[in-house]
Amino acid sequence: MRRKAITAAVIVGALALTGCAGQATSSSPEGGASFPTKKITVVLGFAAGSPTDVTGRILSSCVEEELGQPVVVENREGASSALATSQVARSKPDGYTLTLGGTSSFVLVPHFNPDAGYDLNDLGTVASTKVSPEIVMVPKDSPYKSLGDLLKSTTPVIVAVAGEQSGSGIIASNWIKQGHKIQTVVQPAVGEVKRGLDTGDYDAAIGYLGTDTMKWLTDGELVGLGLQSDKRVELLPKVPTFEEAGHSEGQLPAPSNLVTWAGPAGMPDEVVSVLSGAFEKCVAKPEIVERLGTVGITFIDAQESTRRLKALETAVAGL
Repeated sequence: MRRKAITAAVIVGALALTGCAGQATSSSPEGGASFPTKKITVVLGFAAGSPTDVTGRILSSCVEEELGQPVVVENREGASSALATSQVARSKPDGYTLTLGGTSSFVLVPHFNPDAGYDLNDLGTVASTKVSPEIVMVPKDSPYKSLGDLLKSTTPVIVAVAGEQSGSGIIASNWIKQGHKIQTVVQPAVGEVKRGLDTGDYDAAIGYLGTDTMKWLTDGELVGLGLQSDKRVELLPKVPTFEEAGHSEGQLPAPSNLVTWAGPAGMPDEVVSVLSGAFEKCVAKPEIVERLGTVGITFIDAQESTRRLKALETAVAGL
């Protein structure tokens, strides 16, 4: 009789545990324990084949392998990435809808465009996977041998920038406000910027230090005059920071650009932790770093990414 009672108790206890386990599993997506349980969508505000698109697809593929669920990239370009970013900001904060942007998409665009439909507070950062300083570049046969030479020019200097409201555009705009004779031309395609520098259409260009620009600079096809960075870049030891060159006044905090993954504000901490952990593993893989290019590849967690973006937002508010 006692054996039957014990057996019954064991069975009841097992059923109770099974019930608890089932209950935990069903609620775990809300808490993040079993996240993800379905497809994750990454909405990109940039054209297919653009540097951000390539980065997004490489890392999305890696995260898919890490998490065991499909990660699908959708391109929704337009309005300087505002269409994609606002879509993500309005989505359900469950971690299944993300975007890849950063300083320009998350801070500059909503600041200069009140109708963008979002601001930084509407987004929840997941991680940053790249830090890209802006660099001032000139052709190898340029008469401007230093940043000071360029900014002291008594004749107009034609400078290509990615956009008037991009990081490069703000750099140029701030120097114009200080009385320097700079005329900007918007050219977001890095290949066209290189062509324009080669043909003499542009005297200089300001752009992110990416894989293509690094190659042109290290090969001697272009010459770097200054970096918006808090330190020099190892592969370009002769290129000074703006501060070292004496021309950092009025500029945004350096480095100005974070490449950041985000979803809507209000995502559970556990979900953010799972996503962040996957990105951290991906940027530590040599094969992924090789595909992305080694320039600026790093990992910055959600908290520090948010702090840096908030600091930039505060600085931009004064512009």
